[in-house]
Amino acid sequence: MRQYTEGIEQRMSRASEHRALFSFLRRTNDENSVTCPYRAGNQLCCADLSQQKDTVDPDVAQQIRALAKKYDEAFSKNDAAALAGLFTVDAVQVAPEGVFYGRQAIEKKYRDIVFQQYHCNNYVQQIGQVIAVGNEAVWVGEWSASCGGNQAHGYISNVAVRECDAWKVRISTFNVTPPPPPAETK
Repeated sequence: MRQYTEGIEQRMSRASEHRALFSFLRRTNDENSVTCPYRAGNQLCCADLSQQKDTVDPDVAQQIRALAKKYDEAFSKNDAAALAGLFTVDAVQVAPEGVFYGRQAIEKKYRDIVFQQYHCNNYVQQIGQVIAVGNEAVWVGEWSASCGGNQAHGYISNVAVRECDAWKVRISTFNVTPPPPPAETK
């Protein structure tokens, strides 16, 4: 029972932390501002990256692109366990289906919803920008996949952290853009 209670408290703490971060980002963001969340000890911070251009070390950018490629490959193979292995244990994914806390929940989401219900594969990310601050990196871009015979598309933003010598996704957000309206016929 104690482990169960501690697990709930940890999840509530993480959820509260993420709500505070997203609230802070909303308040500090304007259309000309780019912010990057990072952790300094136990404190969540936000770096303003608006004036920084191409600040990422080329090796870090290459490592992040390699992480994204592993994600694409695992997704395209419908390998939920391999996908989940690319996330930190305490990762959070914000998706159209809801918010998923932890590696196990993310694995279950891919296995039960994305692969079994939506039948998605052929996933490809196109990374637009990589920004690194210390042992954390943010990348944004676009994604596409085949889901149930239809092409799906959207935008992504991810925060990765370096764990030992590997990068792992800590926060992942994405959306699905609706298809364009049908053309008018005259």
